[in-house]
Amino acid sequence: MKKPTPDDPGLHVSAPPIYRSHNDGARWSTQTDTTPTGSYACRCGQTGEATGRRQVADMVKQYEDHKASHAKDRHR
Repeated sequence: MKKPTPDDPGLHVSAPPIYRSHNDGARWSTQTDTTPTGSYACRCGQTGEATGRRQVADMVKQYEDHKASHAKDRHR
């Protein structure tokens, strides 16, 4: 998936799971194979990127807060 841009805004997060054998009882583990990464872009030009579980979670919150601020601006 391509990275979001102000011309094609949105949020992208990637945290591929570890592949496990079908017969492995732990195959539904939430452990990831690689370090999670994420990025976002808004039509207004604000962008963000993060690497790591906590940083990506914080970036998602920042993106949600930013979108909410635009919604509040539209209702004024």
